[in-house]
Amino acid sequence: MPSSPFSAPALSAAALKRVQVLLACGEEASETVKSFAAALGVAPPTDLPRTGQDEFLLWERTTDRPPCAVRIAEPRQIHMRHAGKYAAGDVGEWRSFYFRGPTKAVNLRARNLMQFLALAEEIGDDIWEHHLRAGDYSAWFRHVIRDEGLAGEAANVEADHGLEPAESRKRIRDAIKRRYVAPTEPI
Repeated sequence: MPSSPFSAPALSAAALKRVQVLLACGEEASETVKSFAAALGVAPPTDLPRTGQDEFLLWERTTDRPPCAVRIAEPRQIHMRHAGKYAAGDVGEWRSFYFRGPTKAVNLRARNLMQFLALAEEIGDDIWEHHLRAGDYSAWFRHVIRDEGLAGEAANVEADHGLEPAESRKRIRDAIKRRYVAPTEPI
């Protein structure tokens, strides 16, 4: 059996006595609880339940409740790494989206998704269509924004050659807003 993480000099007895709740995980969760109790100099709880995969053994040692197996709830939202930076921050000069058009007559820089949306409404249809048909929007969403779902939606719009520029703008705008703009109504 491996040495206890609660043995001296790993943690002081004074520090261990302040612990009121212990969460133990893994195949050795019961042994962890027993080791903790031994380090405190108290009798370990009896009838420790077995934990399954994705479960923890919870011991609230200052209560009369016996230890129980608990499962941590899955988050209800998808974590989007650096979503705020992509929505309203600055992705950097080299990673920004540049609306240039087929003749490179313009050079409008979108530092983030909100600027992208604002510029997308201002540019002419020829510039919008040039980038749309080149697959530039989905590429930027995939490689810079790092949002595969948004890139996939944009790729579908890019592939639909029957869409008018106003409709393709609307579909891409709606996809961005669904992911990066907080609702104005309480949920």
